[in-house]
Amino acid sequence: MKRSLPRLLLRLSLCLLVLSGTLLAYVSHQGVQALLYPARRGLDDYHRSVVAQPKDFGFELTSLSVERPGGVTIAAQYLSPRPEILPQVQADYQRQLTAAGMGNLLQWVRPRGTLVLLHGRNSCKEHWYPAAERFARIGFNIILLDNRAHGQTQGGCCTFGSQEAADVSAVLDAVAARWGLPAEVGVMGYSLGGAAAVSLLPHEPRVKCAVLVSVFADLEEIIAGPARARFGSWSGLAMPFVRLETRWRAGFSMSEICPCHTAAQITVPCLLFHGAQDQFVKPEHSQRILAALSSKQKHLTEIPDAAHADVFIKGGNKLYLEITAFLKETLL
Repeated sequence: MKRSLPRLLLRLSLCLLVLSGTLLAYVSHQGVQALLYPARRGLDDYHRSVVAQPKDFGFELTSLSVERPGGVTIAAQYLSPRPEILPQVQADYQRQLTAAGMGNLLQWVRPRGTLVLLHGRNSCKEHWYPAAERFARIGFNIILLDNRAHGQTQGGCCTFGSQEAADVSAVLDAVAARWGLPAEVGVMGYSLGGAAAVSLLPHEPRVKCAVLVSVFADLEEIIAGPARARFGSWSGLAMPFVRLETRWRAGFSMSEICPCHTAAQITVPCLLFHGAQDQFVKPEHSQRILAALSSKQKHLTEIPDAAHADVFIKGGNKLYLEITAFLKETLL
């Protein structure tokens, strides 16, 4: 009996070890699955009305797709502005633009530049339509695209800028070949899209300025918080498994996705926005990116009542006017 007790304890220990390993593997797999394949958002009635009658919103709309290595097909849209006066489309923005001394931007004959708008996680290109209306009204072509694992883009997984930056360059190539691309090109990215923009800027000389909204400074930092909330103390033990599985399945290292470090390579003018009440990506992330930027012209505006996903809603036309003034100064 005495001899069998150590064997029993050993078997129990081995069973607990296997059970713990299985649980850790499950926790890490669930985390990686959610990380790489976010839920895809559908379109609402407003989005459908814009797609059905884009002229009523101030632009022509052409869909295009760009093939990428590994069987990934990027879904994109090219919006070309219409010069007609459309007082019912973003009329309040137009009034405020005139009151701010920028009413001359409403008068133009041919497009004066191109803006690339990059959406955030769990979003899609159509969610940029309210911004596209405003910027088309002052004569900008707009390029929208669905990031990997979002919207209508097929294949691949979300890589938080590791592959998305090259996707943007490929879409720019496709637009340049089909419509031409003026020298005045700017990029605007929200959260995940902002991280992709940061990864893009050091390697894409065609982009002359950037607007970065609610961008995280370090990917692992923002993953750690939700992981603790979901899995408790298991999250810390699971992180090495998450890193390994992410590298194996998606081909990138989470430690490499660090916009705060990449920002030092950026020299073009940058305008940053962040919600002061953002608890997911706290404002200090944008503050760190701002400090790291090598740009001579850089500025951060915090939106007092905004959290992570409602910066444009809370900022309203005041925010759009600040972006417009920035674009006028840096592109036009």
